[in-house]
Amino acid sequence: MRTSDSQKVSGRKTAGFLCLALGAGPAGAAGFDAVVLSCPETSEALCMALSEELSRRVAPNPVLPAPAAHANALHVKLELTRSSDDHLEGRLIWQLNGDKPHTGPLVEVSSMDRSLNAQALHGFARGLLQVSRLPL
Repeated sequence: MRTSDSQKVSGRKTAGFLCLALGAGPAGAAGFDAVVLSCPETSEALCMALSEELSRRVAPNPVLPAPAAHANALHVKLELTRSSDDHLEGRLIWQLNGDKPHTGPLVEVSSMDRSLNAQALHGFARGLLQVSRLPL
């Protein structure tokens, strides 16, 4: 994947979660009313890119901060298996209301000549969502 020098990504590691509200009424057709996103040991920029791409899939619903424990939620975790400034490999793991966890296939993005930028992170996030078959 070709990247540009602009918008280089910080290698800073963070842990976090985000809750995406899917509706104010009863559980949606997929059987949940929120998505809790967990990004342990990833950069803040990568977690934000995944959050933004996930938000596009559940739009027009708002993105809201929430506690980690949320009743009737789809829990989505980003698991990185390889990570460097110019290479990412990982998958999504999701679980709905205490059911058996599901694991998506590995997705990989790399650059031969420079660090991954924001555009590459969004592409990685889109790839994860396209192949993981989340119940959205």
